[in-house]
Amino acid sequence: MIAAGLLRDRIFYGWVVVAGAFVVMGVGYGLIYSLGTYLEPFSREFGADRGPVSFVFGLAAILSLVGGIAAGPLADRFGPRPLGLVAAVAYLVGLGLASRATALWQLYLTIGLCAGGAVAAVYVPAVATVQRWFFRRRGLASAIATSGMGAGTLLGPLSASWLIAGHGWRTALLVSGLGAAALTAVAATLLVGRPERMGLAPDGGIAAGPAASATAGSTVREALRTPQFRWLYVAMIGTCAVAFFGYGHIVPYAEGRGLDPLTASLGLVSVGVGSWLGRLGLAPATDWLGHRRSFALAVLGLGAVMLAWLALPVPPLASLLAVGFCLGTAFGVFVALCPTMIADHFGQRSLSAIIGALYTGAGVGSLLGPWLGGLTFDWTGAYRVANVAAAAAAVIAAAAILRAGAPRSEVSRA
Repeated sequence: MIAAGLLRDRIFYGWVVVAGAFVVMGVGYGLIYSLGTYLEPFSREFGADRGPVSFVFGLAAILSLVGGIAAGPLADRFGPRPLGLVAAVAYLVGLGLASRATALWQLYLTIGLCAGGAVAAVYVPAVATVQRWFFRRRGLASAIATSGMGAGTLLGPLSASWLIAGHGWRTALLVSGLGAAALTAVAATLLVGRPERMGLAPDGGIAAGPAASATAGSTVREALRTPQFRWLYVAMIGTCAVAFFGYGHIVPYAEGRGLDPLTASLGLVSVGVGSWLGRLGLAPATDWLGHRRSFALAVLGLGAVMLAWLALPVPPLASLLAVGFCLGTAFGVFVALCPTMIADHFGQRSLSAIIGALYTGAGVGSLLGPWLGGLTFDWTGAYRVANVAAAAAAVIAAAAILRAGAPRSEVSRA
């Protein structure tokens, strides 16, 4: 808190919170998205097909989101800092044990449960905390904070591939666990749950009206009863199934087209570059374009990427980079807008808990996408059926967003 006091006199502390959220999300999703680079090493080590091995990625992804249903209420009550320290310990223990695994089921427990749970402990609290520090500049702040996920998507797979190539997958997991624990522990200390705890108001001390109040908005029970919650839940399932199918299979897809593992990992690197563009270049503009319309267009963009995946010509590397970049851009806008849309619809009263409840839908989608994609490949020997199904899911998700209607705060801005 001493550092917080010194920074408060120089800069609005909300931006420090954004920086802390950037780091914890970058670390968490850098680990999650880099799991695609381990798919082939795990398959060789344990003699398993892509479907069962993809379940490691899917389990970590679903728990990182579904776990928010527990992390959200805890963050509303205790704040984000204690949960960040718990996450640091989980990274250290989970990935350390994973580096010693002798059977595939052990990876389900260590990576799937420990690492996935660690991400859950920081993600929902971090994004909810950023929403509480801003109102008028909420889209920009959320875009910067969630761009940490883009940075993680860029750096995580690249560093994992380098470590795997030079030292093997076991050392790669161990080093990743040590780094994730250290960075998360430091960044979590920057997260102050509400501006009122530092004698501040959102947006740098400028009162923004009732919607910015910590007591305004719906309870979890009230939110669950609304049609808006149900439609957004459908959208979360469909969108994350599409995106995580892409994240989980873009590297093995590229390897199947003849690229070596290190070059194939550039597909995930291009996802990270696109994600940065989506969050920092496009998401801030949604503050004046309209969050709901931008939300739906981003999801439709994901569907277009799934079809382009089938249509792009050779050479393989050019196709890979184009698909990855567009996938990252579209999903980057979606992820940046998720907490903002939820705050717009339901206010701040129980924001962490409501985000956590809605993100269980994202968790379901993130499990189904890579898992069903892997099973479809095992059955058909190609990704064509999975890509067409993913495009259809994106259209359904976009329609659900539009059916949810305009958020109350967006109406008030008009």
